[in-house]
Amino acid sequence: MIKGYRLLVIWIVFGMFTPTKPQQCNSSLLDTVADSQLTASSTYSLSYSARAARLSGKGWSPQQTEVDPWIQVDFGYSKYIVAVVTKGLADASLSEWVKKYRVMYGQTTSALAYVITGSSNEFTANFDSNTAVVNPLPTSVTARYLRLYPTQYNKYRSLRFDVIGCQVTTTPIPTTTTTIPTTTTTTTTTTIATTTTVPTIRTTASVNATSQPLLTSTTVETCFCNCPHTNWTLNPQELQTKIQEMVKELSVPKNTLSSFIRSKTSASDERPQAMYVGTVGIAILCIVVGLIVLPDVFSTFRFFCTCVKDKKKTYK
Repeated sequence: MIKGYRLLVIWIVFGMFTPTKPQQCNSSLLDTVADSQLTASSTYSLSYSARAARLSGKGWSPQQTEVDPWIQVDFGYSKYIVAVVTKGLADASLSEWVKKYRVMYGQTTSALAYVITGSSNEFTANFDSNTAVVNPLPTSVTARYLRLYPTQYNKYRSLRFDVIGCQVTTTPIPTTTTTIPTTTTTTTTTTIATTTTVPTIRTTASVNATSQPLLTSTTVETCFCNCPHTNWTLNPQELQTKIQEMVKELSVPKNTLSSFIRSKTSASDERPQAMYVGTVGIAILCIVVGLIVLPDVFSTFRFFCTCVKDKKKTYK
């Protein structure tokens, strides 16, 4: 029994000081979605549809007359998103690429929020057709939908793109410290500490980005229940999205209010004749009420006066 206990202690110490392999969060998320999950506000033609917007495709181009076009990816369920990669149109002879764009994300398309960066929420994108430009997000986000809005461009709003991130798990971001509590039973359990490092996206000279940590360190508790959602940590943007969803659910449409309905069904009459008739009617009503009430007031006053006089005579 003593030998077994010594072996257990050695195993615990060995496990605590054995380096673990860092968990990476730098996968290409567009490789995990079908063409039908790529949609756009419009397309120039079938050859330049949303499904051609992958980095290996020809590229997406919207209708020329559209004012604020966008392209969107639906991951099917929540993903951790740490960066966005863009290129211009594959045909370099056309010289079409996006110079700047905005990013929106969310769990539903009706409640998307902007990724906050700088004063205009714009990311600096491409300067030619074929150089991949990586833009790490200031803070990693969790979302099912991600949408790009090209704001500045060269000749046309054409682009190819990809999203860098990873799966959402019970340890939602790569840097975690998880501790399993020790319990005393017929079989001894142990305390195991697992530490992972922060992932870093490294780029070569052909990619216009710098190597920097994309995520911050946090401690995540293990969820032992069968929960549909295991990440309850919200950043400011996600909190604002939740608030907008709640406000939308609790808001009552103006056109259903009784005051709005009355304003539409009971129109006011601004004619002078109608106003005069109303004034005369009020005057007549006041006179009638006065004729009914004033005699009673006068009779009541006389009654009190008579009572006072009788009391005075009684005291004399």
